[in-house]
Amino acid sequence: MKILVLNCGSSSIKYKLFDMTSKEVIAQGGIEKIGLKGSFLKLTLPNGEKKILEKDIPEHTVGVEFILNTLIHPEYGAIKSLDEINAVGHRMVHGGERFSESVLLNKEVLEAFTACNDLAPLHNPANLKGVNAVSAILPNIPQVGVFDTAFHQTMPDYAYMYAIPHELYEKYGVRRYGFHGTSHRYVSKRVCEFLGVNPVGQKIITCHIGNGGSIAAIKDGKCMDTTMGLTPLEGLMMGTRSGDIDAGAVTFIMEKEGLNTTGVSNLLNKKSGVLGISGVSSDMRELLAACAGLPLVKNRLEPDKTTTFGVGELIIDAVNSGAKKIILGLGGSATNDGGCGMAAALGVKFKDEQDQEFIPTGGTLSQIYKIDMNNIYSKIKDIEFISMCDVDNPLCGKLGASAVFAPQKGADEDMVKSLDEGLAHLAKIIKRDLHIEVKDIKGAGAAGGLGAGSIAFLQSKLTKGIDVILDTINFDELVSKADIVFTGEGKFDSQSLHGKVVMGVANRSQKYKTPVIVVTGAIGENIQEAYNKGITAIFSINKEPMEFSKSALKSKENMILTMENILRLLKI
Repeated sequence: MKILVLNCGSSSIKYKLFDMTSKEVIAQGGIEKIGLKGSFLKLTLPNGEKKILEKDIPEHTVGVEFILNTLIHPEYGAIKSLDEINAVGHRMVHGGERFSESVLLNKEVLEAFTACNDLAPLHNPANLKGVNAVSAILPNIPQVGVFDTAFHQTMPDYAYMYAIPHELYEKYGVRRYGFHGTSHRYVSKRVCEFLGVNPVGQKIITCHIGNGGSIAAIKDGKCMDTTMGLTPLEGLMMGTRSGDIDAGAVTFIMEKEGLNTTGVSNLLNKKSGVLGISGVSSDMRELLAACAGLPLVKNRLEPDKTTTFGVGELIIDAVNSGAKKIILGLGGSATNDGGCGMAAALGVKFKDEQDQEFIPTGGTLSQIYKIDMNNIYSKIKDIEFISMCDVDNPLCGKLGASAVFAPQKGADEDMVKSLDEGLAHLAKIIKRDLHIEVKDIKGAGAAGGLGAGSIAFLQSKLTKGIDVILDTINFDELVSKADIVFTGEGKFDSQSLHGKVVMGVANRSQKYKTPVIVVTGAIGENIQEAYNKGITAIFSINKEPMEFSKSALKSKENMILTMENILRLLKI
């Protein structure tokens, strides 16, 4: 028996095909950007390889049809005929009070489900599109709905009722329904299996943590309470949802901002949560990089205004969490402040000629008149700091932080000059007040001068990150036995020559006269020197000029083709 499972969102469809006899996933993937330009299907082949198939997908029926055709495709498919699919299961979000378990989808069920659209306007209509699409293509196949709200229907009334006029519950069904029920049900059962106990008699707290998040209290295998409410908005702070908020605050905001119900719903569901608080992103990976991350500023490239203050805050948190040794990875920075923001977060005081304290940025470094280290966070004095640095750029000058790196951060010629002068001034003040010479230290210019700042304010050691990694993996022993070494980076250019990973690999390989081939996304100018430093050849994987967003979708495919051609040339 084979079952196809669909999870339909407003602009996406995720799917898995299960062989219930062997309990294996035999096909899986997802369509993104339905109804938008650049839509595509990303699937996982039986051998684990991922493949991207581009196609114009204006709506869900076309998307479902594309998935079904892919399942029987001679190259990408997992089955020979659609007749092998015995049933289709759908993730259905809001079933109201009507559904307490999974049900076979028929006209009556779908009408009841549609009646709940007002309660989940972002989810239910999308789920229904998937059901209708399957019905249009495979009209005779049974379809089953699995409801997010079903598991929570065992909650007692005192848990699900709001303290509002009861007639609103009777007229409109205003109550707490709860969501992520499928997840909470599964997790609560699995934990009992792991512990070898019967769900009856157990009290369990389950957490569904993702872009959407909820918690449930479970007794005897049944849900007794949960954090989400009438809609998935209530409860925990989520990626873009506010979670719990004073209703008075909502009406206050509506009045002040002139928002209608649609506007406030958009604000609380799509612009709040982690995204709203950070002002950057709902993605925690991007937030971690946001302390000084170039990828996050996007079109706001202003290296004269950016700061490393967040790095200092992370250091404090690490120290307070018990860290005894901290390794700073220097690189990918949007900053040019010489680590002054970091230092300020740690309690270092910077004062101008009027004895006014301020937090310097790249554009205000020249205003520093005095550096006072007396109030630096005392706990960091017992911490060992190591700064991993894969460039050898000094702080200032033609090869300094501003001249080499600031243009890619948005600095024009005049700003580069100003930023460089600011770093030179900072080096002078550091030498006078802290008695540390940082200007010409190799690597001091890393991360907009954070290399210099880590030395001056943290007494950190600068270490080539690549050397640490290569020593950890016993690279010398491996390369001594190798015939060829392959390495790579996003773009190979003149910056790559100053201590980046590829050159670290090349330097070690030279000792054993092992050829080094670089495979890269793009090749920049002024790279001839690389051939004298251990690099044998450099190949770009891109076959034609294109935007990064498009090339990224084809990167694996292009990488495979490039490597195949190289190996054919080498007759391997």
